[in-house]
Amino acid sequence: MPFTPFHLGPALAIGLPLRRYIHVPTFIIANIIVDIEPFITLVFNLNYPLHGYLHTLIGAFAIGLVLSYLMYVSEEILSPLWRRSLLESELCYNLRAFAIAGVSGAILHVLMDSPLYSDIKPLYPIPINPLYNPGLTIIIYDACIFLGILGLLYYFYLVVRETLRYGLMLLGLFYITGSLYMFNTYIHGLRDISLTLCVKAPMILGLMNLTASILIFIKKNIKVSFPVVLLCCLIAIAWLSYVCWKVALTGAITPLLITLAVSLGIAQALTALFTYRRGCKARNAVQIYENSE
Repeated sequence: MPFTPFHLGPALAIGLPLRRYIHVPTFIIANIIVDIEPFITLVFNLNYPLHGYLHTLIGAFAIGLVLSYLMYVSEEILSPLWRRSLLESELCYNLRAFAIAGVSGAILHVLMDSPLYSDIKPLYPIPINPLYNPGLTIIIYDACIFLGILGLLYYFYLVVRETLRYGLMLLGLFYITGSLYMFNTYIHGLRDISLTLCVKAPMILGLMNLTASILIFIKKNIKVSFPVVLLCCLIAIAWLSYVCWKVALTGAITPLLITLAVSLGIAQALTALFTYRRGCKARNAVQIYENSE
């Protein structure tokens, strides 16, 4: 593989922007389901290759078609879940949209795995792997992480555009989870950056975003929540800039770290932008109501 979760990166980054044209849940599942083959082999200790028939273009095409049909016939049941998760648009998808998603997702999985493993035979029945190139391993893993960050950022954009309070809540929980993770890393020996900056700053940002979310949810008060969100944005940008600067001094800064920092800054800026736009809409609605009186 890249280990199965890594396949979610390309699935999100490629699938979500195309959700008006393909069925994204099918595309995401297709990127993962191919690894049912090594999973079953390992769990049941079978005398079978880890990357067998499903890790061929023919096998990927076949399982992609089967998956797309199963997703198509279950669409009526699962559609409310997909739409609430913002993985579907309001369009009605035909079988073609499911088939393209299923086949392309499974084939993408095989193409990403082929440079990593010599036992994969993508052109089966031809018993060779012309794509095998272990020198690309780090590049492929980094690409999966990079695309995963971009995919999550795009998904966050969809969430905050659709429901602002859930976007703020999601961002707040992300900050708090990251803060707890960094604290765990700190107590296990990573002490090259200030504990205050690594832990307390994102914890405070998380609590502030959750507070703004609660204000919108309970009081519907944009006037109060907007300054909180704007302050979060300024603190986040300052904190991320400082942390990147400190890491750069150690020579450990990487394109992925920069991507993550920039994505967090953009996510926080998006919350400020949509909070402001919602406040403007609320103010205009009040003015229209008052003029009608």
